[in-house]
Amino acid sequence: MSTGMVRTTEGPAPRVLMNTWRRKGQVFGPPIRDMYGAEVQYVHAVQRAGARVLLSPQASVGTDPREVIQGMTGLVLIGGEDLAAPVSGVCPHTVGENASESLDRWDIALLRAALSAELPVLAICRGLQLLNAACGGTLHGDIAGRSPEHPPVAADPELAETHRHGVTFTPGSLLATVYGLSGKEVNSLHHQAIDRLGDGLDIAARASDGGIEAIELVDARWCVGVQWHPELLPEDDREQALFRSFVSACAEPGHATHPTARTNLERDYRKFGVSGP
Repeated sequence: MSTGMVRTTEGPAPRVLMNTWRRKGQVFGPPIRDMYGAEVQYVHAVQRAGARVLLSPQASVGTDPREVIQGMTGLVLIGGEDLAAPVSGVCPHTVGENASESLDRWDIALLRAALSAELPVLAICRGLQLLNAACGGTLHGDIAGRSPEHPPVAADPELAETHRHGVTFTPGSLLATVYGLSGKEVNSLHHQAIDRLGDGLDIAARASDGGIEAIELVDARWCVGVQWHPELLPEDDREQALFRSFVSACAEPGHATHPTARTNLERDYRKFGVSGP
């Protein structure tokens, strides 16, 4: 897997596609409507690293994800709502009310198209969980309060802003190279987490309670998922190095993906009800 450590200044800026969440909200008062969006912190983090960002909401039924990624040089899967139970393998009662199976399936289709096209992928929080599900993995439905590392942050907005816990990087992993550290403190806003690791994925970081905090798709060109939110830590240059590494990989010419990676992904297309590239 390419490290993409240095962003080239030659040529046009990489064009990065970013998915969106879907939530109910208000603009200038009632009524409440469905909305697509992405927090500006995601966009700004990628822009600071030197890329242009295009937001991509859920497409209409029948849209070919290969058409959506045309002209793009990378994909960012952002955080958002819980994955739907049929996608994540969790008990339905642990899933939040805004979960959307159709959105999950679309995002997985977009991910598969990007990987098949050998685009670098950065998956954050829900994005990491989508990557794991796309490779056949499952989630724990609710880990909040099970350890000091993962308190019930959803019930305490102040704690959600301030809580930090340590992670240890796997020696030899891409993340260990990008961060240049054996471990660091990260934030934590999630209540679901990886249970069974998906096929073709390696664990790149763990919390001290043993929870999986980062993964890498081994045979992909550049594909990393982190459970924390680096976009919310702009003052931490180590976190911004992750975005710079991703954008640098987006600026590089494509490299052939190992055949086994594509085989593993195509095997699961039928399971998630999407058409493979």
